[in-house]
Amino acid sequence: MPSSIQFPHEERSNAVRQTIADQEPAALRTFTPSLGVLARSAGVYHWTAEGRK
Repeated sequence: MPSSIQFPHEERSNAVRQTIADQEPAALRTFTPSLGVLARSAGVYHWTAEGRK
């Protein structure tokens, strides 16, 4: 299976993306262009695992 998308300075998110790519069945995947990994959300605001808003 191809490797997941990786972004510089996003070690935690890259690890989550790779875990999902390795373990999640392809039938459960949906198209998400950004492949955003969200740690938390509040209303319209979302934060990545690295703390970016």
